[in-house]
Formats: sequence, C-alpha cells, structure tokens
Amino acid sequence: MKRWYLCNLLFLLWLFWLPSARPCEAKGDIRLALLVGNQTGWKKDPKLHYAISGDLKPVAQTIKGLGFKLHAVLVNQNPESVRRAMRSVLQRLQQKPRVSTFFFYYSGHADKTHFHLGPKGKDPLSYREFVQFLNKIKVRRRFVVLDACFSGEVIRQFGSLQQYQTLRKTGQVRSKGVSKKLVVADLRKYFPDQGIRVRGLQILSSSQHLSFESNRRSGSVFTYHLLQGLKGAADLDRDGKIGMNELFLYAKPRVKKETGQNPQQWLFRVGGETYGFAPVYRSYLDIHADTLGKLQVTVDNFVWRWNKQARKPIRLAVTDGEGLIELQRGRRCWQQRVSFVAHQKARLRSDRWSSVSCSQSGLLRKGSLELSSRVAPPLLPENHWSLELSGGPWGTNGFFQNGGELLGSGRLGLRHRFGGIFLGVGGATLQFADLNVTQLLLNLRGEGGYRKSWGRFDLFVGGYLSLGVLLQDINQDTLPSLMIQVGATVTPSFWLSERWAITLTLDAGVLPTIVQLQSQVQAFFVGAAHIGLRYRFGGL
Repeated sequence: MKRWYLCNLLFLLWLFWLPSARPCEAKGDIRLALLVGNQTGWKKDPKLHYAISGDLKPVAQTIKGLGFKLHAVLVNQNPESVRRAMRSVLQRLQQKPRVSTFFFYYSGHADKTHFHLGPKGKDPLSYREFVQFLNKIKVRRRFVVLDACFSGEVIRQFGSLQQYQTLRKTGQVRSKGVSKKLVVADLRKYFPDQGIRVRGLQILSSSQHLSFESNRRSGSVFTYHLLQGLKGAADLDRDGKIGMNELFLYAKPRVKKETGQNPQQWLFRVGGETYGFAPVYRSYLDIHADTLGKLQVTVDNFVWRWNKQARKPIRLAVTDGEGLIELQRGRRCWQQRVSFVAHQKARLRSDRWSSVSCSQSGLLRKGSLELSSRVAPPLLPENHWSLELSGGPWGTNGFFQNGGELLGSGRLGLRHRFGGIFLGVGGATLQFADLNVTQLLLNLRGEGGYRKSWGRFDLFVGGYLSLGVLLQDINQDTLPSLMIQVGATVTPSFWLSERWAITLTLDAGVLPTIVQLQSQVQAFFVGAAHIGLRYRFGGL
C-alpha cells in the first residue's frame, strides 16, 4: 500500500513538473560548406592570380558569417583530395545533428567535361562524377557556385534536349515551358529520393564558355559581384533576405556587361517560399537598459540571441520583416511581436509583453538559422539637420610672407546630408612695412558635396563658397573689403552617440581681395583646420 501511495505521489509530481519542463530543442537550419580553390590547372592553363586570395578566402569568410560550418576549405589540392573531402561530406550527412543546407564553391580552371585541379593526372575529376556526388547529398537545400571556364556544362548534366522531348511527349511541357501539371515525380529520375526528401538544388555557373578574373577587382568577376550582392544589394524585392535566385539576377547583368561572359543558372525547388540564403541588416532593435535576461529575435528563418545582463541600452542589427522577440528571465518567459522597417529602428515596449510558458519559449525552431548577434552602431539618418560649432587655426600665404600672429577662426552653422551653411569669424595680424595690421574676417559660407557613412564614421567631401567682409585694420582706421573665398573642404566625423559627433574640417582655397593700404588686388591662398562638435536634432 505504501508503495502504491509512493507511486501515485511520484506520478502527480511528474504531472506538476511536465508543463514547465523544456522539451528537446527543435533543430534549426544546420549549414555545411565545402569550398575548393585552385590557382593552377592543366599544362596549358595560365596560373590564376586571385583564385585563392580574391575568391576562395573572401567566400569562406562570408559563408562562415552566414552560419555555415566550413567542412573543408581546399587550397590548390588534387582530384583525389577533393574526392576524399566529398566522401567525408557524405559521412558527415549520416551523423547528427542532421545537415539541412549544403553549399559547394569552386574557383579555378575547367573545361567542358572536367575540373582542372592542378596538373592533369590519370583520373581527373569529371562533371559527371561531381553530379553523382550532388545526387547523393540528401538534404533539404543544395547550393553550388562554380566560377570556372565552361562550368555551365555542369548544368547540362541535369537537362538536355532529349530529356525535354521525353517530357513533351508525355504532355508535361509545352513550347514555352513546363505546364502546371508537372509534379515532383516527373523529375524524380534526376533527384533520387532514397527515403529522404530532397527539396531543392540551385547551381550558379560563371559562364557557358570563358570566365575571367580581373586585376581591377582583385578576383574573379563573377565571384566579386556575388560577394557584393550578399552585402545587401542583391535583395531585389526588398524583403530583408537574399535568395540564391536574387543573387544570380543581381550578378548576371553586371558580369555580362563587364566581361561579356554569360552566367548560367539551374534552379529546382519544391514548394515553399524563397529560402533566405543571407539576411540584409537594414533594421535595428533598441533594447532598454532595464530589459535584462536572455533575448531571442526571430525574423523569417533567421535567429539572433543575446544574453543581456548589464543595465545599459544596446542596439541589435536585424533584417526587416515581421519579428518575434522572446525574453527569458529565470523561470519566467515573455514574448512580443515587432515589425522591423528598413532603415528604421524598433523598440521593445513594456506594455506589449505577453507571458508564455518557458517550454514554448527560447526554442530554435525547425528550419531557422541562428546567426551571431551584431551590436549595431547608432542609427544616424543622413537627412536630419545638425548644429555644428568648430574652431581652429587659419591662415594665408600673405600671413606667412609678412609675419604676424595667428588669432584663429571659428564657425557656427547647420549641416545636412549634402551641404551646410555657416557663419564664420576669424582674425590675424600682418606686418606691412612698419605697420602692424590686425585683420578681422566675417563671412557667410555655403557648402555642397557628397557624404558617405560607415557605421559611426562618416566623411563629407565637397566645395565651399563664402561671401564676407574683411576688416583690414581694426585698431586704427577700419578698412573694409569685400571678400569672396572659394575652395575644397573635407570633413570626417565620428559619432559618439546618436546626437553628438566630433568633427575635423580641412579647407584649402583661394581668397581674392583688395589690399587697401597698397591699393591693389591680390589673391591669397588660404587654409584652415577646425575641430568641433556636431549635435543632431529632430526625431531619430
């Protein structure tokens, strides 16, 4: 009887504990990559200068930042080494956690049937063998990028006129493409299932014929534009994520215009929305200083985590779209939904948290990809006005020729993205014969140019035109002269916060003026160096 009561007690305790217990976490998107680069090819192939430094290494760094585990990065290896790596990949696919996404990249020489992996041996790696390797990879997504001459011939392994005619006889294709009745089974012979659903394969090839590397790009032209696209430019539909098809559509016209080569694509996908190969960090999440605990941000198939323990505000960079924010503090969990808009910031609102069971919170959901969190720099919208106060030395070649004391100058004004307007004052003393002349300069200055931002740092390069009055002898008879000054200006700025920045302004220009004491017109070369503070006002 006691044993019966004990068993019931244990059973009730288990029921009480069950709702708060955390189940095994659902596995997310596990990414695996195999990268190959070879500078040398067969006997008559010229040595490539950038296959490693300009292609393979930048791709490896980019792919790693996108959550891929680099299974192998093969530098100037022979066919047998590549085969061993491919066999190793197949062995890894049998292990846990299960890989869901596989990426292969090659930069080097090739012909219409084989990869040229170093000097030609008895058994070079053929396209047919590579395709057989791809067919053995049983994952949800396979991505292949080939940057080599004739690499488009790999795509021909998956389709031919004969295969097209076979499908047409069965009524599965029409003169302008595949009919809506085409089902997965019709392509099963090209993508054997073997019990595991293979969702898709996408191959991007640099050309059907010749491919080129460029001294200007310090790399292959095709790879260069792919990497540029992954920085955000390839998000053609502005949905905050870059798909492989978008990457191809971005790179192809640019490569074709630059070199004339015609990139090729093979795309096979079964159902579902476009898979986010890479996020575009265009939005921001402000987290208040008092928000403490383990945070998880989910947007589309991307996940970022941050364990916030310090009482200070932070800003995380995320992609735009509908997001779910989850917070766990001890044994309590909350969540709220946030809409992230491109080039804007979103805030967590204390009145929008909803309490949830921790068994449903903090899970890396199936199909999602966990990426490293990025603490974003202050959000600095370029179109806002800012107030700037600066001061420093200024002088002309006349000052250095005649001697005297430099009194300095200062400016107060407003800056915008492509220009600004300022009130300035400056002074100096000059020596003319036996006279000491004290000059005072009052002017109104306008600027125009181009501004570029890199996080907290921005740089303005342009020109200026100022109109004013030069009081040439303020200690005796004031002799005013009309002053026109024109020149070039460079202003780098470093933002300490969203509101405050330190600026340095360097000027070089020409100042034509009438020297009253000598009754002649002279053109002086003028230069200035100002250090100042900038304050951005308005809503951020």
